[in-house]
Amino acid sequence: MVQNCAYVLAARGHVVIQRRTITYGTVAATVLLVVVGVYLFSTPIRLFEAAIALDLSHLAGLNSTVESDYQFQILPGRAQWPFRAQLTPYCSSAIVIATLLSVAVCVLPGRFSRRMGAFALGAIAVFVGNVLRIALALVGGATFGPSGLTLLHDWVGTVCALLYTLLGFFLMLWFLMPKQAGDVGADAAAAL
Repeated sequence: MVQNCAYVLAARGHVVIQRRTITYGTVAATVLLVVVGVYLFSTPIRLFEAAIALDLSHLAGLNSTVESDYQFQILPGRAQWPFRAQLTPYCSSAIVIATLLSVAVCVLPGRFSRRMGAFALGAIAVFVGNVLRIALALVGGATFGPSGLTLLHDWVGTVCALLYTLLGFFLMLWFLMPKQAGDVGADAAAAL
């Protein structure tokens, strides 16, 4: 997509450094796709994550509800007071999923269908990891109180987020790697 723009500018007689044009265009397209993706998909992804995390916390024996779409009402029992936890846009996996999509569309080489398969694999890993992180924080909050939720969200959750983001990205790369030595040329030719 961006490469075609550079060739059109060069064909019309403009002095264009093609490599810079391609690089700047790719960066701009990547950032734009992330921003648009987060804007469009943040709400549906958060609603889906909240519903699944609530179901998982119920399986763990937690008595909780979701109030106003993103507010978890946690009822820990007689030993502690009930409290609320909010699922903000930054706690959602929407940002990471949009970033993986933009990398798959704008940066990675190969056939588009194969890149979308790689994106799907990485996005599923990130989504599942984030839902497990949210459910773990809810169960920890119900067990240890609001400070336990904060500890699990801030410290353990940050490490988990880093790990499942890397896992999703590495799964994307693994999916795109040639399975045999002869596949390298086929993917390179398809990228052009």
